[in-house]
Amino acid sequence: MTGAILGLLTSGSLTQIAIPCGLILFREFAVSALRETLAGEVKLPVTTLAKWKTTLQLFSLGLQLLALNWGVFGWDLQLLPNFQTFADVMLWIAAIVTVWTGWQYFTKAREQMA
Repeated sequence: MTGAILGLLTSGSLTQIAIPCGLILFREFAVSALRETLAGEVKLPVTTLAKWKTTLQLFSLGLQLLALNWGVFGWDLQLLPNFQTFADVMLWIAAIVTVWTGWQYFTKAREQMA
């Protein structure tokens, strides 16, 4: 996920995806650090929503990459702005679900540590 996001951001893609991409990266690193720090002490099983989060992330990043390479496929450029808006909205939805699942993990960890 990190590689896809960094590749997308360095490709000169739109600035409006920087914030949702940053939120996704922050959550991924924070939850990984939490799991590593609490390994053996606290169990943080993967939730169903976290699995959907991954699906949303992959789908929305795929849409962003498709929009970035729109001209390669020879598709009608008049459709690109609408498609780009759809891809951006999907990325924001993925970012919101990502932050929410991160919050859930930190809340569960805090409850188990108490």
